[in-house]
Amino acid sequence: MKRPIINIIKPNSKGGRYYMLVSIPVELRKFFNGKRQIKRSCGSLREVTTYPEAVAVSQGEKGKALLDEIMAKYYEIDPLVFSAEKLLESLFATHDNQGRILPESKWHKSKVSKADCKILATPKNNQEEYDRLVNRLRAIMSSFLDAEITVPDVDIDSDFKAIESQINMSRGGIMSPTKYRDDPISKQIADDLMEQLNFHNDQMKEKLIKAGTPFWYNWSRVGWIKDKTNQIMNSETMKERMSITQMKEFEQMMFQAEGVTQDDIDRYYKIQSAYKDFTDKEYEKSLGRGTDLKGVKFSECMEQYHKDQRRSRYSAKSTKTERGSQEYFMNTMGDRDIALIDKKLGMEYINHLDKDYNNKQGNPLSKATIRKKVGAVRSVLKWAEEQPDYNFLNTWNDLSFENRGVAEKPRRSWEDAWLKELFQLDIDGDKHDGLKLQLRILVCTGCRLEEACALQMGDLKTLENGLKVISTERESLVVKRPRNGDMRAVRRKIPIINILQEYIDAYLKTFTEEERKEDSTFLFVDRFNYYRRMSGGKYSNEASDVLINAIDPVRLKYLNPKEFRLDLHSLRTTFNRITADAFIQDSTRKKIIGHTQSDRDKNYLMEPLSPSALQSAKQQLDNCDFNFIRGEK
Repeated sequence: MKRPIINIIKPNSKGGRYYMLVSIPVELRKFFNGKRQIKRSCGSLREVTTYPEAVAVSQGEKGKALLDEIMAKYYEIDPLVFSAEKLLESLFATHDNQGRILPESKWHKSKVSKADCKILATPKNNQEEYDRLVNRLRAIMSSFLDAEITVPDVDIDSDFKAIESQINMSRGGIMSPTKYRDDPISKQIADDLMEQLNFHNDQMKEKLIKAGTPFWYNWSRVGWIKDKTNQIMNSETMKERMSITQMKEFEQMMFQAEGVTQDDIDRYYKIQSAYKDFTDKEYEKSLGRGTDLKGVKFSECMEQYHKDQRRSRYSAKSTKTERGSQEYFMNTMGDRDIALIDKKLGMEYINHLDKDYNNKQGNPLSKATIRKKVGAVRSVLKWAEEQPDYNFLNTWNDLSFENRGVAEKPRRSWEDAWLKELFQLDIDGDKHDGLKLQLRILVCTGCRLEEACALQMGDLKTLENGLKVISTERESLVVKRPRNGDMRAVRRKIPIINILQEYIDAYLKTFTEEERKEDSTFLFVDRFNYYRRMSGGKYSNEASDVLINAIDPVRLKYLNPKEFRLDLHSLRTTFNRITADAFIQDSTRKKIIGHTQSDRDKNYLMEPLSPSALQSAKQQLDNCDFNFIRGEK
């Protein structure tokens, strides 16, 4: 990676201004709107009038700033720099109450900053600094894994300075002669001193332990507890006596007994994943992975693509589906050199999917499915194009899907009469109306299934203005991740309307007082055994089967599978239909149901609803007709 060279030009020979001109490397031109060169003024004619003066400017701060502007783009696309920054983020980042990462200045203290990581982009020029930084990052990770409480030495002079002052005063004042040093102190002062000494004795241990406990102590203990529980659960005796569900419950009990929360567990695995990605990227760079794509297969790029830290924002199910589509492409079209996958091959693959590929039911693929399968391959090609060491141009960006695939059947909302009939069903047995409550939450809030079925006590909040809401801001709650990675739309507060609050209050009474006080108590997961098919932290796989079976007596009665879909997600569609009919603003509805704003609002209306706006939204929702959830005949 050669540093660009500044050239000095003077477009006008008649006393015109001097400019600094720099050629943009080919791999960086996309960052500068495709420009081959960029130009910056050396200064006004009052400041720069001769060629030597212009050269001096180019070699000073202005020239350095210009080169840094270009070099910064190398840092952006260097995977090792990116992975190092993500490692620091996973270890030290703090978040606001909506789960957004705060500025680095507000993180936990660290001896390494994200700015320091830029040195990893140029190891050949700064090998000593490069090695030192890599070793420091590894040392930080070792400190995390071996985290322990260390009690610091007691600073007696600092802790008892106030007592010393009182002793001096009791002997005639601070300015008293040295000869009074051995004089006895008064009984009142002695009693006061003893009281303070007893207080310090009671508080010192707690103070020292708190001071000596690293902020990541609970995150680090996850690995230790996991190892211990794995040793127990992998024993033959435990395998014979415990089911998989019981083993998971045992593991959860171990974490709870040690005071480890789900947030601690999530943070531990995030750190582990970030460190693995960093070590992988550093190993690849240390080997000097070449710039020549000759002989680099699609399968190799696919594996590197899935190791990329940026993939962590996708759920395990989405990743599995995407990988399956990529493997199907290789099996069908061959594991080709990445350099040979061009637009012509892309069109051949689309033709194959359109004419020769059938889904599991033996039907032709829909247009949306064809796009998704092609998109999975295109994601790998796009990743390869973005790598600084790869000279590859992705030609799959403008493939034509016109007249490809069958039209997808639309999803229909539930009619009020159907819902009234649904809520008349006896579907709960002895489960305290928990299944019906989940359905009521889905249709009265527009929540996604995972958001509703995985609710915990702590997700039911009361705001300062007294408004009761459902919050999806808990970090351990798996929510839909937008393609652009902006979580502000899905991490939100949803007002609870009056008619729904009645059923929530009744249901909460079926829990013990201790269970209600514990924020981590699940409302539905434990009672309906949603752990059974838990995947990637999501419980909705099992919840979907349970709830679909419950509503099928009514659902199948009105479903016309040849014309439309009618399912659990249709309840979310129903909420959208009811609120749209009530003329509730689109922007407000999107913020409630967790959709990204559209058009200009994407840039100017992304902040969450304020407490007063949520109160206003609740009043509008209360005026909507949700009486069908009572199921009254």
